[in-house]
Amino acid sequence: MVVTALNLRMAIIAVSPLLEQIRDDTGLSSPLAGMLTTLPVFCFAISSLTAPRLARRFGLDQAIIGSTAVLVLAIVARLLPPLPLLYLTTAIIGLAIGIGNVLLPASIKRDFPHKTGIMTGLLTMAISGSGAIGAGLTIPLQNATGFDWRGTLALWAIPIALALALLLPRLWMGRAGEKPLLPSPALAVNLWRDPVAWSVTMLMGLQSFSFYALVSWFPTMMSDHGMESQQAGFLLSLANFAGFFTSFFTPIFAVRRRDQRAYMIGTFIVWVISLVCLLLFPMQGTAIWMILWGAAAGAGLGLPLSFFSLRSPDTRHAAQLSGMAQSVGYALAATGPFLIGLLRDLTGGWTVSLLFLIGILVVMLFFGLSAARDRLVGAAVP
Repeated sequence: MVVTALNLRMAIIAVSPLLEQIRDDTGLSSPLAGMLTTLPVFCFAISSLTAPRLARRFGLDQAIIGSTAVLVLAIVARLLPPLPLLYLTTAIIGLAIGIGNVLLPASIKRDFPHKTGIMTGLLTMAISGSGAIGAGLTIPLQNATGFDWRGTLALWAIPIALALALLLPRLWMGRAGEKPLLPSPALAVNLWRDPVAWSVTMLMGLQSFSFYALVSWFPTMMSDHGMESQQAGFLLSLANFAGFFTSFFTPIFAVRRRDQRAYMIGTFIVWVISLVCLLLFPMQGTAIWMILWGAAAGAGLGLPLSFFSLRSPDTRHAAQLSGMAQSVGYALAATGPFLIGLLRDLTGGWTVSLLFLIGILVVMLFFGLSAARDRLVGAAVP
């Protein structure tokens, strides 16, 4: 499961350091190029709704293994030249990864019911590590191989194929035929009227919005300030590496307290400081600002993933909350890279874009404080 989680971001974030090359080769505008990082996140939302149905129909392990196999094929297919196919394969990649986003936590619930804190920490740490690997190694891999941007992106099929090889034995380990405890359709309807569920959902969406918006355009933003793409990729990798630790420890500490508002406030403060410093001093102390940003983003991911369990009275509610939060949340997050690219084109700079992201974090804090209170979803649902 950890190795599989390590592949849940690489194929998407690896596009960011190559975005300028893609634009130069294809002639895409900034908003259309940003769609290459926006589209997978939007597809997360779609597959978050369909993943539980796939697990019920085929079994939890079969659905995870099938989505991983599709992911390998879609990444290899990006080698083909037609531009529409690039968007189609990008969408398929997002759908496949989105299934893993939902079903891996369900697998943790099934296999480690009494160790959700540490296992959720391992899951979020692996996801953060996936982003760090994709951001930091893409340009060095291109320099080492001499491949163009298509060939470089295709290299990320190799670690995913490894994950698939490690998953296949689960088909014969006795777990594959088991069905996870998933919610009934009636419960699915009721939970959409629950205020706690919406607080967790908006927290998930807004933190993802902020994360993907900056990840998508950070190399381009730094390039506009005169930084080389390889250095920008390294800084993005450094940020994800910082999130590697906070995403692991945040769920572990969060489950020890009934109320997590202190963690939410701390995450917000660090996140805002990093963006303000990046706005005021983009080329001075950039590594420090990105470490702070990555640490806050890692904690910002760990908290809503923890709330799937902490705010739920049982496994059925946790599964439904996960699907709801990730479907709506990622649909909201999908607009981030597009809007940031649009603001950059309209204003000719990055000041308005960064101020906009700071405003998003303020709204995130409002919902985060509500989600962090000691309450359970479903309590007020008839």
